[in-house]
Amino acid sequence: MLELTEVVAGYGGNTVLHGVSLTVPERTIVCVLGANGAGKTTTLRAISGVVQRSGAIRLDGRSIGRASAEQIARWGVAHVPQGGSVYQKLTVEENLRIGAHLRRDGDVRADRHRVSDYFPWLSRRCDQLAGTLSGGQQRMLAIARGLMMRPRLLMLDEPSLGLAPLVVKEVFDAVRTISADLGMAVLVVEQNARLALRSAVHGYVLEAGAVAVSGRSEVLRADDSVRRSYLGY
Repeated sequence: MLELTEVVAGYGGNTVLHGVSLTVPERTIVCVLGANGAGKTTTLRAISGVVQRSGAIRLDGRSIGRASAEQIARWGVAHVPQGGSVYQKLTVEENLRIGAHLRRDGDVRADRHRVSDYFPWLSRRCDQLAGTLSGGQQRMLAIARGLMMRPRLLMLDEPSLGLAPLVVKEVFDAVRTISADLGMAVLVVEQNARLALRSAVHGYVLEAGAVAVSGRSEVLRADDSVRRSYLGY
């Protein structure tokens, strides 16, 4: 589904990623872990085309390394940024409609019902301003808005950030269900390594803008040296 090979990226003259390589297979959840400043968010931004980058980035075999952010979104990449970033002064329903604005098929009714299956409270609050929702609800709305694009790849940046443990569990339960039901590839950036590795099949740990270690999630969880050195538990 997605393949990065020796990707270098940064902001202005500041290089943040120093040759990152990773893959995200179809129908699979993959997590990217690491401390603050390790390059996790920049990795997602490089895939989305919103930062300067070089190296090879391929989506379904198609090179997207020089494509614009809009074109990458049209090809099926939905990026839910850190904090959720909903449109505060628009209603829940209007936020969801914005998620579908790049669609060309014109029929989004089935997808609107589907996201309500994953987050049932959406239908009860469709006329509520997004800015009046709780932090957890805004995070779920941002994910639902991304799903309205009908993406091939869903990218989530720190979905657990600032949320209560019960809300975090609800969010990750929904992500696992969505991936399984829709056959969707999911790339999750997380600081909560324990939580992310329970949800993902494969993990990559970034350190100073490079991949320090990678492997199947159960292997990373079981490796004491990896956990102590890189995962913080």
